[in-house]
Amino acid sequence: MLPKKYRLDLRTQRNRVMASGKTFHSPFFTIIIVHNSPPYEGGDQEGVSRFSVITSVKFHPHSVKRHQVKRLICQIIRENLSTLPQNLEVIIIPKKPILSADKSSIFISLIKTLSPT
Repeated sequence: MLPKKYRLDLRTQRNRVMASGKTFHSPFFTIIIVHNSPPYEGGDQEGVSRFSVITSVKFHPHSVKRHQVKRLICQIIRENLSTLPQNLEVIIIPKKPILSADKSSIFISLIKTLSPT
């Protein structure tokens, strides 16, 4: 799990990002991005990017697999916070090909998808 200051938690916050964000696609993700205007609601961390990973039953019927993918994505984000762009609110929706991908290819795809912002 990501530290609290890097999480996009509340459903209202996620709905706002989904309504006003730009959508980007990669082989492993659909990513919705909004540039946040610090300080964000409920905090004062300027320049901090916040992330949320959403997996549905449509992605995989077994919750174990959904949680494994969610933990893997959060681990990649946590290990590479310094290299990821700052001051963003990001929703990551994984696609089925991520189930057979290795960690390095997932990271490369995440960086490439986040970099056009």
